[in-house]
Amino acid sequence: TPCPHNTSAAPHKPPSIPTTSDTKTGWVKEMVGVDHIIAGSTGPIVISSEGITALEPTHGSTLWEYGTNLHTSFAFTSPNRDYLALRARIPDELGINSDEYLSASDPPETTLVFDTRTGAPVIRHMSRGGTLQLTDSTLLDGETAYSLKAGRKLWSNSDAIDTTFMGAAGHSTFIVSTFEL
Repeated sequence: TPCPHNTSAAPHKPPSIPTTSDTKTGWVKEMVGVDHIIAGSTGPIVISSEGITALEPTHGSTLWEYGTNLHTSFAFTSPNRDYLALRARIPDELGINSDEYLSASDPPETTLVFDTRTGAPVIRHMSRGGTLQLTDSTLLDGETAYSLKAGRKLWSNSDAIDTTFMGAAGHSTFIVSTFEL
C-alpha cells in the first residue's frame, strides 16, 4: 500500500482492565478530524482525517498507525477486539486504475481488516457492499467469508445472506437474515 503505515514487530499486550474509574485525567492527546474512537484489544483506536492511530491507554503514545484519509462508512472490532474491520471509500491518492474501480457507478469502497495488536493488515479488497461482520476468526463481507488468520476466502453463498447488518454478532456467529415486521 502506498499509504504511510507503521506496524509493531510483536503484538502489544492487552492492558489490565480497571475495576474503578479514576477522577484524574491520565493524559491528553490532540488529534485532528476525529470520526470514530473504537476500543481495540490493546487500547483506543482513533479513526480520523489523518488515518488510523492505535494508542497506548496508560500514556497515549502511538502503538501503530495507518496514515491516509479513508472516508470511513463503517468501523468496528471483533468481539475479542483483536481485529478492526472497516469499509471506506478508496482514497483518490491511491490512483487505482482497475476496470472494476473505473466502471463503478458509486464511489467504490474498500474493506480493510487490521490486527489491533500490531496494526498488520489482514485483509484488503474492493467491497461489493452488503453486510460486513466479524467474529473472532472470520470476516463476512457481503456473501463471502474470509479467514482472519490466513486472509483467504473460506466460502461464498449468495442464497444464504439476506441482511445488511454491520458489526460483530458474536464470537463465532454471523447474522445471515433479517426482516422487518
